[in-house]
Amino acid sequence: ICAPVMQLKANAPTFKYDLVGSLANIMLNFVENIKYLDDDALQIIEAHQKTLSLIIAKKMKGDGGEFGLKMKDELEKACNRYFTKRQ
Repeated sequence: ICAPVMQLKANAPTFKYDLVGSLANIMLNFVENIKYLDDDALQIIEAHQKTLSLIIAKKMKGDGGEFGLKMKDELEKACNRYFTKRQ
């Protein structure tokens, strides 16, 4: 799972998809810190994938503005809830 996320993080800004790169950074941090793939982790990963598909389909270049901030915030909150639940 890490390799494709790393590729997105590294290459998205090259094509002006800064929001994709930012979300990939959050997701990379998440997948590097989970101990195993359970249903909750898979749901977060799936939601991330769906969000990226929407961003690409809508050709949302740059940081995504207000929408981008909300997406980053929601992904970070989901990851934090996951880790809080596991402690």
